[in-house]
Amino acid sequence: MHSSPFDLAPQALATSRSAAHTLRRLGQAGLFRLSLPSEHGGLDAPVGDLAAALAGLRATHPAAARLALAQLGAIQALLLGDNVALREFRLPALVAGERAAVLAGGPPGPALEGLPSAPVWRISGLLPGLANLSGDGFSLIARARLGDTLGWVCLDSETDGLDVLPPHPSGDAALARQAGLGDVRCRRVLFRVDEWLGEDSLTPALQAFQAQIAASASTTCSSPV
Repeated sequence: MHSSPFDLAPQALATSRSAAHTLRRLGQAGLFRLSLPSEHGGLDAPVGDLAAALAGLRATHPAAARLALAQLGAIQALLLGDNVALREFRLPALVAGERAAVLAGGPPGPALEGLPSAPVWRISGLLPGLANLSGDGFSLIARARLGDTLGWVCLDSETDGLDVLPPHPSGDAALARQAGLGDVRCRRVLFRVDEWLGEDSLTPALQAFQAQIAASASTTCSSPV
C-alpha cells in the first residue's frame, strides 16, 4: 500500500503570512506531487491519498484547503490539455507551489467571451467566487468562447485588464485573505494562441477529477471548504 509523504503540521500553516506563503508550504510538503504522474516528477499516488490529505486540511486549515483545491484543478487542466509547451512552462512552478493557479469551474458556470480584434482576440467576462488569487501573481484557467469555438484558456494575472475584485457576497474577511478569495473580471484581456489549452471536450474529465476528490474527501471529513 502506498504511504503518503505529505505531512504538514497545522501550526506550520497557522503561521503563514499570506495565501502565497501557504501555497509554497503545501508545495514544499509534497501535496501537489501526490497524484501527479511520475513522468512529470510526481509520485503516482492513489487519488485516495490526495483526498485524505485534503480532508486533513479541511479539518485543520480550511483556507489552505480552498487554495489547494484551486491549485490541483489547474494542474489537472494542464495535464489533460493539448498545449504541451504551456504545460512544460507552467507545471513545475505550480507543483512546487511557487506560482498560484485556479481552475474556474466549468458548466453550469459562466464562460468568458472572446471578441475578435484583428489580428488577436480580447477576452471579457466575470468569474465569481474563485480562490488562490495570489497578489504575487497567478494563472487563471477558464472556459472561453472564441467565435464558434468553446474551450479552455490560460491567462496570467499580470496581463492588463485582468482584475481581482473582493468576493461577493462578502463573508469571513480572514478566510478570504488566507485563501486568496475573490471575483475575477476580465476587461478585453489580450489572448494569445499559445494560451489555448484545448476545446470543451476537456470539461468532463476535469469535472470527474474534481468530483472524485470531493467524494473521497467527504468520507473522512464532513467539514465544507
